Amino acid sequence: MERLLIRTLAGLLLAAGSAGAEIQLNAGLELGLVDGGPLPSFQDGSQGKLRYGRGDDGLHLLSGYLQVRSDVGALWQGRLALDLNTQADTPLGVSEAYLEYRPLPESGIRWRARLGAFQPPLSFEHGANGWETLYTTNASAINSWVGEELGGLGIELMARRDLASGDARWYWAAAGSLFYGNDPAGTVLSWRGWSINNWQTAWGGDIALADLPVFAFAPQQAPVSEPFLELDGAPGYYSWAELGLARSLRVRALYYDNRADPDAQGHGQSGWRTTFTSLGAQLALPLDAGLIVQWLDGRTYTGPRFDSGRALDDDFAARFVLLTRRHGRHRVSVRRDWFRVDDRDNSPIDPNQERGDGWTLSYQYSLSDDWRLGIEWLELDSRRPARAADQAAVDLAERGWFVVVRWRHQRRI
Repeated sequence: MERLLIRTLAGLLLAAGSAGAEIQLNAGLELGLVDGGPLPSFQDGSQGKLRYGRGDDGLHLLSGYLQVRSDVGALWQGRLALDLNTQADTPLGVSEAYLEYRPLPESGIRWRARLGAFQPPLSFEHGANGWETLYTTNASAINSWVGEELGGLGIELMARRDLASGDARWYWAAAGSLFYGNDPAGTVLSWRGWSINNWQTAWGGDIALADLPVFAFAPQQAPVSEPFLELDGAPGYYSWAELGLARSLRVRALYYDNRADPDAQGHGQSGWRTTFTSLGAQLALPLDAGLIVQWLDGRTYTGPRFDSGRALDDDFAARFVLLTRRHGRHRVSVRRDWFRVDDRDNSPIDPNQERGDGWTLSYQYSLSDDWRLGIEWLELDSRRPARAADQAAVDLAERGWFVVVRWRHQRRI
């Protein structure tokens, strides 16, 4: 299904180009000198919170993307985004591929529909091009999880008040989506916990899991999580609504339910029924400053049903506050994260509970429209009893430094 979608969309974009339609190319690379954390990277199968850990010090290609966007006829636009991740088993993969229906406004309402592979729109920290982070190198715990485990193949319908059709600056928007292919979402959050990173799982990609004692009782589980598999044939959904003041304020609420069957299994994965509510706000402040706050609360469970409930059952929650200020070519951002997982099943062989918080301090300097320099420090303090199975500290402070060069470029052909 994924390959067919990508081939179809690529064909449409090429046909649009040959028919004289304008194609917009956006590309970006981020190269960084890294001082990693005390545990191995989570992609090496640890329960560490950082993407770069022990043994990863040095120069890395932190991220990269290529995005192609073009009109397909008068009312449609196609988007294909490729993500470059040198730590992934397949370094170059598709992160988004969809067609968007864009009719003219009607009665002051702007309608949109997109069909294909995309993520639920939770993040105010990321931009539209390649889903790159805007204010820091590493995203918050909430939006790091979005990049790791959330995404589907489906349709989203949206209505938005058209500001161009009136004098008022206030607007509203509302949308809903049906999607397939996100049944294992919650696997990583339960068996590794929250993280702060700039990882983005491509379609067909996976995330390594630690070798936990519970896997002796779950031989069907592969040593990796593949978050974009469809296991039960039932669609999930999300809906969201936003209220905003142009260039000043936006508030967005979103509810997500993958509707996965917790008894479903296949391809080395299990269905995790995952639901959550997210509330986020972004506010422009005086002196070229800005504030972003976000809160997320949910539940995920899987496995056989017992009198006491499901075999694996976790509540999870996270929140963050980010303050950023731009001064000429300079930008300074500071973010405070809090996160937790509460183990509802209390299984002694699978202690998934954790508590943690983190600080991120980031400085960026724009050399030009295409080039940016930056330095970032982050620290995560967490308590996770399951780390004892890896002979790692239950209470752990993980710190990382990043000195980065970011290039991004846009071209129309």
